[in-house]
Amino acid sequence: MPKRQAILLAAILLLIGCAGTKKSRPTERPTSPEPKVQSTNLLNEDFDPLSLKEPEFRIPPKKSPEETEAQPATAAPAADTSLVQVVGYQVQIMQTEEASLARKVVREAAVALETSAEIIFDSPYFKVRGGSFVNRYDAEQLQELAASKGYAGAWVVRTTIKVRASELERQ
Repeated sequence: MPKRQAILLAAILLLIGCAGTKKSRPTERPTSPEPKVQSTNLLNEDFDPLSLKEPEFRIPPKKSPEETEAQPATAAPAADTSLVQVVGYQVQIMQTEEASLARKVVREAAVALETSAEIIFDSPYFKVRGGSFVNRYDAEQLQELAASKGYAGAWVVRTTIKVRASELERQ
């Protein structure tokens, strides 16, 4: 029985130790302090936006069709000379793995065909292409000229080209 009494005594002491003298309160979350306004004269509400000295905004009156026709025509706006990337056509004159041959052919083709020519490297090949055309018909004309000048293997390729924006307006 002494063992039973020891366990009972330990349980009583545990209960007494857990029960403190202070009553527990529910836990509260800390809140941030509210801002204190010391004076009510912080905001000046006397501002009047109409008192600003802004320039007056005027919309010109709408002109009748007779007035617009009577006025002389102004100069045409300048053509847009910026370059734009579009899908177009070039003539591929040749394809080779030798860079020196491609450089030689691009010089010869530019003179013989009287057009721009460039080398495009697409590993492992150097492609010599001429012209930049928005429509296929013009590219086919250059292909026929290339064939007559000795570039029998030339063909039309659809690719991305850079053209002047003013040229797109004319198409």
